[in-house]
Amino acid sequence: MAHELPQNTHRKRGMQRHRQTYKNSDLSKSFAEYFVSKIDKLRETALGTLRRIPADLLSTLSDPPHTGQTIDSLPPVTSSEVLKLLCRSPPKSSCMDIIPTSFLLQCYDSFSEIIAHLANLSFTAGKFPSRFKTASVTPLLKNSNLDESIPASYRPYQI
Repeated sequence: MAHELPQNTHRKRGMQRHRQTYKNSDLSKSFAEYFVSKIDKLRETALGTLRRIPADLLSTLSDPPHTGQTIDSLPPVTSSEVLKLLCRSPPKSSCMDIIPTSFLLQCYDSFSEIIAHLANLSFTAGKFPSRFKTASVTPLLKNSNLDESIPASYRPYQI
C-alpha cells in the first residue's frame, strides 16, 4: 500500500511557500526603498551644496573647451572584432542574459555575425535598446558582523 500524505499537507506546504514568497517580496521592497532613498539623499545633498555656491562663482566654473577629435560617427563593427571579444569572455552568465554565455561561446561563429550586425544597427540609428540599460542588483552584506535584518548593512552589487 502506497504511503499517502494527509490531505491538508499539500495546503500547508502551499501556505508555507506563499508565506516565504511574501517575506521575499517584503525583503525586496525593503532593499529597494532603502537604496532608492539613499540615492535621493545623495542627490539632495549635492543639490544643496550647489545651491549654496554663489551664482557668480558658478558661472566661472564652466567646463574647459573640448580640444580633442570630435566623434560624429562610429566605424562599423566587424564580426572578427566581436569574435575576439567573445573568445576572451569568461563563461559566466547573469540572470539578465537572454542567451546563456556558454551557448554564445559554443556557437561564436554564428553569434559574432549577429552581434556585429546588431551593434552596427544601434550605431547607425544612434539608439541603444532600453532592455540593455538595466541591471540586476544584489544586496551584499558589507561585513559578516553586521545585522542582516538592516538594509543599511548591505551594499548594492550590480550583476
